[in-house]
This record gives sequence, structure tokens and C-alpha cells, in this order.
Amino acid sequence: MEDMLHRRLTLFATTSAAFALLLGGCASGAASPSSGGEQPAADVAGTWAGTGDKPASLTLAEDGSLDGTDGCNRTTGHYTLDGSQVSFDLDPTTLKACLGVTLSFTALDHGRVDGDSITLYTYDGTELTTLTRT
Repeated sequence: MEDMLHRRLTLFATTSAAFALLLGGCASGAASPSSGGEQPAADVAGTWAGTGDKPASLTLAEDGSLDGTDGCNRTTGHYTLDGSQVSFDLDPTTLKACLGVTLSFTALDHGRVDGDSITLYTYDGTELTTLTRT
């Protein structure tokens, strides 16, 4: 009888510890979207836009979220800032076919800020476009 009580207490303690670890893991997984880099700063927050009939644009919010368009397809996500380097973590984007739009943010990975312009690059370092602060 004492052995059965000991096993139940051990099972209860083990289950409780596992549950506490699970809850702790959930809490730490809710980190801000800008974890892993510096906090997004107000000096990059704002709207950046290209030129032309269907210009690309990105709006970078101070909380690290972003919203934009490549001139056709809308994109959302988050960004982090490390000096003048901006890293993008995009949500799934729409993939409409649009006449006259050759730019696509589907491979957008990072950008480099230089004053009032930001040059955007793909994962492999190919330059996509340069946008100007509006």
C-alpha cells in the first residue's frame, strides 16, 4: 500500500513539473517580434515608397510590425533593426499576377538604411529596389 502511494506521489510530482515547464515554455515563446536584434527605432519608422504608376511601399511601425506592397501584392510581417541593417520576417503574401509590376517582395530578406533611403535585398543579396522616406 505504501509503495502504491509513493508511486502516485511520484507520478503527480512528475506530471506537475512537466506541466510547469510546458507553461513556462509558452510564456517565453511570446517574445516580441523584434527579439534577436535591437528594438525597431523611430528613425526607421514611417513610410518608404518607390516611384512610378504602381510604386512599392513599406510602412515600418515603431512596434516592429510592417505593412507594404510591391506595387501589386500586399505583405505584412515584422522587422528588426541592427544599426543601419533592417531584417524582415514576412508573413505569407498574396500572389496576384499584375501587369506592369516586375518587383516582388516574396524574396525580401533585408535592407540597408542610408539617410532617407532604404535599399532592399533578397536572401542571396540581390538588390530589389530602393525606397525613399515619404
